[in-house]
Amino acid sequence: ARNVALYLVDQGGSRLVFRCGYTAGKQQNDDAYPELIRSVPVSDRENSLVRCYLRGRSLFQDRIDTELMQELPVDQALYEHWAYGWLALVPLTLKGQSIGIIAWAGEDRSRMSRSDMPFLESVADIITGALHNLQLLEQVQEKQSIAEQEAQATEMLADLSRKALEGGKLEEVVRSLSDFLKPMLGYHGVTIYFPDDSAEALVQRTVMEDGKTLDIGSLPDPVRVIPMVPGSGSLHRVFRRGKPMYFPEITDELQANSPVDKAIRQYFGF
Repeated sequence: ARNVALYLVDQGGSRLVFRCGYTAGKQQNDDAYPELIRSVPVSDRENSLVRCYLRGRSLFQDRIDTELMQELPVDQALYEHWAYGWLALVPLTLKGQSIGIIAWAGEDRSRMSRSDMPFLESVADIITGALHNLQLLEQVQEKQSIAEQEAQATEMLADLSRKALEGGKLEEVVRSLSDFLKPMLGYHGVTIYFPDDSAEALVQRTVMEDGKTLDIGSLPDPVRVIPMVPGSGSLHRVFRRGKPMYFPEITDELQANSPVDKAIRQYFGF
């Protein structure tokens, strides 16, 4: 077979996604395939790819009905891309559940028949086993990575606790935290705010940018002193609620109602 395509179902189980393949004996990336056959909705139960996947049974075609294909856009797109004379589809089944399919196709009908399907099914079983082993390996590596990160985090917390108990300065504690975070975050900044004696404002006590401690006195008041009012935005909300907040992306709309958030972003340029 000069044409081969491997499809795996996505995590949500809603689409068959092209992973790798060969056309006319040459490996091709997914962008070489038409969009219709790169990601196929499982809800489209009429096309051959999805039928094979859902039924968990192999499918072999050595007579191509081009008129019928006009009603099956996915089949037609695959046929036009490969221009095949025969097509074999085999499900990839793991523990009784389909996880994808593998498609073979060729031009010469005399080179392939239904009697060859058991061989292709054996090949599919080998591929499924390899995929399963790869998945297990990735899971083990992920667990090892998480365990290493947890160990590093524990060491960092222990170091911070030691420095705090030994009467270390706040700048030293923040520097240790920044050094620990740098491999994960790259260029970053860390700053600490404490409430003032009247508890009417959050006051910046130390600030570090890319490993360098900045002069607090040089910072503008809108950044250094944050009034404890709702208009102060995210810092006020975090302090009052006692819960962390994370913004994967800072947009202008997000800061439209908080001049404090806007001033901090403009000063530090994040």
